Amino acid sequence: MGGDGESESGRLRVNGTELFVSMQGRAGAPWVVLLNSMAADTTMWAPQVEALAPRYRVMCMDWRGHGRSRNEPAPYSLGMLSTDVVAAMDALGVESPHLVGASLGGMIGMMLAIERRVPLASLTVCSALPRIAPAMAQWWSDIAAQVRRGGVVEAVDGTISRWFTRAYADANPAVVAHTRRMIASTTTDAYTGCIAAFRNLDLFEELSQITAPALFMVGEDDPASTPEIMRGMHDRLPGSRFHVVRDAAHLPSLEQPGSVNRALLDFFAIVQEQKVS
Repeated sequence: MGGDGESESGRLRVNGTELFVSMQGRAGAPWVVLLNSMAADTTMWAPQVEALAPRYRVMCMDWRGHGRSRNEPAPYSLGMLSTDVVAAMDALGVESPHLVGASLGGMIGMMLAIERRVPLASLTVCSALPRIAPAMAQWWSDIAAQVRRGGVVEAVDGTISRWFTRAYADANPAVVAHTRRMIASTTTDAYTGCIAAFRNLDLFEELSQITAPALFMVGEDDPASTPEIMRGMHDRLPGSRFHVVRDAAHLPSLEQPGSVNRALLDFFAIVQEQKVS
């Protein structure tokens, strides 16, 4: 790691691998940790980092085999990936962060909050599932087999169609082109390894064990983690908050950054007010 104290980035040796980690924002400010979707790198959070950095110290990281992190052989497990997060936080001195996870990152965030492996100021789960039904598990197994045969490029079109609404994709070709390159740069090991990690996910019954203040956020047009599914997660955790991002699919952090940024800043402020009172 290296930098000027305001912005630092580099590979960090933790948990038997090397993970790319970036930190931006004022040293000494409250921490925010942003956890990526599968097949994404830290650039998926660029609009959020810009909005949060003036008030918070923001950490982002790339999963194994994603972005600038080192590739590792498949399969992976949720325990392995969650330990990557904890080890990176420990190495960097991250304390009591607001943890924000999208899709796979949301699954990891829920695991950490349920297991209480690290103290959290709050948890935001965006576009994630609490469990993988057998039919969906088979669907993901079929995608993994396809990727093993032809590479991650085989999954790009389907991923783009889930991540963005058609209207947004048509109006923002540069963002979509960048996102296509980001997905395609994910290694086969990482893509299939992450599928193996979450394919048998089942956290729904344990959601009520989360004690950190929680926000569930979803795009209104998300075809995977639908608003109905995520409202059920919100209902399972008394006291949690629920926010629907209008005109967004599975990756609202890029499709509707203004709405996501406002929701995060408002939620963090509420958490801080409750802590003070």
